[in-house]
Amino acid sequence: MGSLNAQDIEGLNQATPFAWSGALAVQTGFYQANGIGDRSPSSIWSLSSNMNFTLYDQLNLPFSFTVGRYGTQSSYPTFGQVGLSPSYKWATLHLGHRNMTFSPYTLAGHTFLGTGIEITPGKFRFSAMYGKLRNAAEVDTTYSYVQPSFKRLGYGFKIGVGNEEQYVDLILFKAKDDAQSLVESQESITPAENLVLGVSAQFSLFKRVFVHYDVAGSIFTRDMNSLAIFIEDTPKVYETFLSNNFFEAKASTRTNLANKVSINYQHPKAFNIRFEYERIDPQYETMGAYFFANDLERLTLGSSMNLFKNKVSLRGSYGIQRNNLLKNRLETTQKNIGSANLDIHPNAQFGMNVNYSNYSIYQEAGRFDLNDTVAFNLATTTVGIVPRLNIQRANIIHSFFINANYQKSNQDNDLFFGKNQDFESQMASLNYTLVLLTSQFTLNTAINYHAFSVAGTTTELLGGTLGVNLSFLEGKWTLGLSNSLNARHLNGVGDGNTFNANLAINFRPSSAHSLGLNVGWLNNFLTASNDFSEIRGGLVYSYLIGPAGKKTPR
Repeated sequence: MGSLNAQDIEGLNQATPFAWSGALAVQTGFYQANGIGDRSPSSIWSLSSNMNFTLYDQLNLPFSFTVGRYGTQSSYPTFGQVGLSPSYKWATLHLGHRNMTFSPYTLAGHTFLGTGIEITPGKFRFSAMYGKLRNAAEVDTTYSYVQPSFKRLGYGFKIGVGNEEQYVDLILFKAKDDAQSLVESQESITPAENLVLGVSAQFSLFKRVFVHYDVAGSIFTRDMNSLAIFIEDTPKVYETFLSNNFFEAKASTRTNLANKVSINYQHPKAFNIRFEYERIDPQYETMGAYFFANDLERLTLGSSMNLFKNKVSLRGSYGIQRNNLLKNRLETTQKNIGSANLDIHPNAQFGMNVNYSNYSIYQEAGRFDLNDTVAFNLATTTVGIVPRLNIQRANIIHSFFINANYQKSNQDNDLFFGKNQDFESQMASLNYTLVLLTSQFTLNTAINYHAFSVAGTTTELLGGTLGVNLSFLEGKWTLGLSNSLNARHLNGVGDGNTFNANLAINFRPSSAHSLGLNVGWLNNFLTASNDFSEIRGGLVYSYLIGPAGKKTPR
């Protein structure tokens, strides 16, 4: 896919007409296992390269190929989608494959092949588009995953007043399938038509209250071949569009609404509070978006504040969501989501983060009573704490941090999920890092513990890690070595140990050349089955061809 983003025409003479960069790599590796069957080939090799050509700092043309034990692969620009968006002062023109957004409920980022325009002279705002939203696709019996579809054309516009901070926009978007775009008749799909009207607004009150509002109504005909009808009690906002053959109502036509309002109060120094409400009717959809969640009502309240000269930050939110807005589903599902976060950083040396979250979902009866096999409640609670400490003395840095986390999930429907399906997890690790700046030496150590219980079984892991990294000869050579050992217990009984060792050596004589060696060893000592070990390694040489930033002269 080739693409040209919005580019100021006046700035094109400052852009580089042509630039290129890439890399060539040769790799070989080995693998050997004892005690188990091979999980990788005993030897591998490959030769690969990638190149990227750039035109006027905007259009990228990537090429790549790989030749090796597993065969040959290559990729190059096919120009399946090409577009450009030149701009001049307050005007932008879109040509080719582009995407535009009018609002989240109308045209919302759907790619089209056509043309579009956006102009913002002064306080006037205007956007328009026309193009093909979808290609026609016949039934393909060879590839069942290719779904048949009609060619779909669409157009729309947005007109309003204001600027980026405060504005009011009126939106119209219309799309329609071409029923004659398929050669063979289709019984599995029907041509559809969609008209969406929307309003998007944003403004401030008293300089500290910010309001954003989006509302849209969608008239959607599922089958354009269905019988034409007259809809009584049609909302007046739709009457003009349902007359004069602009949009003909059919037996399969439905109208749905979607809206969202958010109110945010921002104190200049201390805190902010935000309120958000969203409601989307069941079956609401627009041809201007790829996917749309509907049949939901959501309410969210959140706040954040900074205390003690920004040394303490506190954030929290709580939200509820439900479906079955029309009371016609068998069940009503409600979700409750709450979270809180505390961050303390009194100075550059010490800090601590504490977080808490709770997610719950439960069902209740809709049109019919639910029995114990169907209804269920599910709740998940997570708590975490991460204190940290950094100490620097001259050219030596000591870093300590602890990561502790607890999570529990439970449900109350044993008939549906099965008994003992509650989950509990406890994790803690103590980490220390030593950095010697003058000698470019780094030491990493960690002790970790992890226990999780599910279905009546508790698994525990206890272990540690030790690693060093060293750079010498002005950074041309780097050496890394790491080791880890973990003991495993099952319901309190030893179940074996796992040992890992890794060695990495890299030599970079110049910015263009690099040679690296990697070797890893795994040794698994098991109680219930045979021990096994694996060793694998690889040697890689890479060469940068025309390093990034190196451009050809004009």
